[in-house]
Amino acid sequence: IPSELGNTSLVFLVISGESISGTIPSELGMLSEEASRILLYNNQLSGTIPTELTLFLNLEEVRLDKNNLTGTIPTELGAGMLIMKTLNLSSNSLSGNVPSDLGRLTQLNRLLVHDNDLTGVMPQEVCIRFGFGLEDLIADCVVELECECCTECCADGAGCVSNI
Repeated sequence: IPSELGNTSLVFLVISGESISGTIPSELGMLSEEASRILLYNNQLSGTIPTELTLFLNLEEVRLDKNNLTGTIPTELGAGMLIMKTLNLSSNSLSGNVPSDLGRLTQLNRLLVHDNDLTGVMPQEVCIRFGFGLEDLIADCVVELECECCTECCADGAGCVSNI
């Protein structure tokens, strides 16, 4: 992904199924403040999720699923993107815990973090979003991640089952 995209006034950035490789440039954090969707799913992107993505106050949807992203989910994702409705980080190689700061995303209705290497317990700050907009929460809660509030629990290679 060319870093020069960060100097544009794009409102939507969609690159899907193009087998794009490389990292997500931190310069994307300089996209227009009007940007509402960053959809970079089903590619071969690697590296970590840049914390600069949190500079967007108007982001409603981020899809980074089906890539080769590593590292942890940045805690900053819960700080800046207050109108985020969909956050899909599934099917990567993300590790560590799900940050409790994601519970600050008060408009979030879909959080998909399954098919990663996340461990620990789904934070209570995220779970209490149910009844307040959060409708879909999908994680690897069959073995790796303890999650009493997930709507679906998945296991590597075994698919997902309803947890309701």
